[in-house]
Amino acid sequence: MGLIIKSTEEKKIKGIGFPIELEQVYGRVRFTATPDGKYLAFEIITWYSREQYNNEIDKSKALLEQPKFIINTDMGLSGQVVALEEGVKQDNETAILVAKSYVESLGFKCEIEA
Repeated sequence: MGLIIKSTEEKKIKGIGFPIELEQVYGRVRFTATPDGKYLAFEIITWYSREQYNNEIDKSKALLEQPKFIINTDMGLSGQVVALEEGVKQDNETAILVAKSYVESLGFKCEIEA
């Protein structure tokens, strides 16, 4: 599952190292669950598009290293930690929903793509 993150009238996606505003980027969520079940740490790694993500030769390596098609943005999508309500699972679905909510709280539009 991925995220389609879109600029809004009020909030623009800007790449780091070049002065271009982007209409949208494609993101994948990487997360870590704490052993006590209370917290979820996540970051969103972004590419120009789903097609660029699909062109990565080794997807697992792309999430661990700096892949060739990744785009660094000024959105502040790494190093986020959230406390989970009791009974909420620390799983991929929760991580995607938490990441989507976080992106929207920054003022961007965000859609989950299966």
